[in-house]
Amino acid sequence: MKNIDVIKKLIGNVRTKGVCIKSDEESLENLKEMCLVVKELLSEIDMSLCEYPFTKNESILKTKKYAYNFLNEIGYRKDE
Repeated sequence: MKNIDVIKKLIGNVRTKGVCIKSDEESLENLKEMCLVVKELLSEIDMSLCEYPFTKNESILKTKKYAYNFLNEIGYRKDE
């Protein structure tokens, strides 16, 4: 089982069906929780860029470059 499968199972359905107000309200609450998880994960990735600002260690630089490019790709960070 992949990490995303675990998260989806823990949070529950986020897709509304428009059939039952109760289940749609539950889906909305699940969606809010999923958005919070995503926000926190993006924040963690962003914070990883602040660690070791003057490092020359190749593995750390490679990780930071990957995180930076990912955040730019999804529009979370904008190139300055």
